[in-house]
Amino acid sequence: MARKEHEQMIQTKRDRSYYDQVLREQREQAQKEQKQQEERAAKRMAHGIAVRRQMKERQEQLAQERAVCFEDGKRLQKEMQKHADRIAQLKRTRMEELRATGLPERYCIGVEYKALKPGPKR
Repeated sequence: MARKEHEQMIQTKRDRSYYDQVLREQREQAQKEQKQQEERAAKRMAHGIAVRRQMKERQEQLAQERAVCFEDGKRLQKEMQKHADRIAQLKRTRMEELRATGLPERYCIGVEYKALKPGPKR
């Protein structure tokens, strides 16, 4: 009887040892899976942050490019206006010089009409 109890005790220890080992492996596997999930979540979070940062940088870059284009447009418009004003001033000066020569007014009016009439719009 003692031998049978001893064998049962040994079998119980083996079963308990096996159960503890299986339980330990399950816990380790669960911890490993939890860690992997946390790592994946952290990677997703970092990726999302990086994408949002890139989008913000791109929006800022586009806004900056639009501002530069707008400023270039304003500058070109000012240059064109300055050029047109200069041409108009030259025409007025030439008309004054033409009148100063003593040319009859009716000829001056015809020349002035042709010189000062607006050209085709661009």
